[in-house]
Amino acid sequence: MMRHVLSVVLVLVCGSSTEAVIKVDIYYETLCGDSIRFIKDQLVPAYHGLKDYLDINFVPYGKVKYLQSRPGVLSINCQHGPLEYLGNKAHACALDQIRNLRGERTAKQSLAVNFVDCALGRRDPATAARQCAATLGLNSIDHCLTSEIGDNLLAACGYQTRCLNPPLSFVPTIVVDNVYSKANQIAALVDFKQLVRNYIAAKARRLVNTRLVGNHAYPFFY
Repeated sequence: MMRHVLSVVLVLVCGSSTEAVIKVDIYYETLCGDSIRFIKDQLVPAYHGLKDYLDINFVPYGKVKYLQSRPGVLSINCQHGPLEYLGNKAHACALDQIRNLRGERTAKQSLAVNFVDCALGRRDPATAARQCAATLGLNSIDHCLTSEIGDNLLAACGYQTRCLNPPLSFVPTIVVDNVYSKANQIAALVDFKQLVRNYIAAKARRLVNTRLVGNHAYPFFY
């Protein structure tokens, strides 16, 4: 693998830092070992140095099967069992609460990353989610978790997941700037930080090549 040396070049471009933001959708499961490893070993270590250039969307759902247990009644089976179903729903509740907080985008995003990092890696992910929500100063997620609110939020995560093209086949699935590619998937699992740096550099080059002039400095990563 080519060795990359990090250098910072200040480039003046037009507009705000949102010009270079990289959208990252993370489709994960709360009891999935690969999801836990990616978030704790790749996303979290890379996040704090690159948070101003990331727009992270967590989608807790994964591989779910709907089975008709009797006429008119559907049962939901998560890949890792009932505890994961409740864990995914608890994450959906907490993440929705964070999205609806007042405040600056990056601050809310950091709270979401801290929540997911805190709540993953426990045997009972719903209980962990409750505890982490309280620790991070969120309101109780109990009502959401035990009501139709949580059901609807999880259903929305399911809709996002089922709309993936190609369909989800591995968890976690990482989608960058609304486009899935196998190359990006592999790169994210191996070195997420470098993948994001490459995207930032490419976006900055495109902005410079269009001769936009302004007063915002973007980092180039080589």
